[in-house]
Amino acid sequence: MSRGMKKFLPYASLIEQGEFIKQMLYEKQKVSKPLVSYDEQERINMLLTNYHGEEVIITYFKAGYIYQTTTYIKRIDPTFKELTLTNFKLSFADVIDIIYAE
Repeated sequence: MSRGMKKFLPYASLIEQGEFIKQMLYEKQKVSKPLVSYDEQERINMLLTNYHGEEVIITYFKAGYIYQTTTYIKRIDPTFKELTLTNFKLSFADVIDIIYAE
């Protein structure tokens, strides 16, 4: 019996083992949520209070990773404390930074 021209992968010989290693590396790269200072919170609050449909760059934290997106804010909901963006909803607590896109 011949194995043919298959490449030898020592740590991915079993499908379950390869998936486990991918998951382990994914978990290892997670970071803790950065703290947002009171001054930054005030600056973000002022930006949202004076928002009039400009394009913004939002940095946010989700499930151990920090993401950044350029988008428009469709709705600011102070009751449920969330932003409705073009593609998804985002909780105020997950926002790290918001700046105007140029």
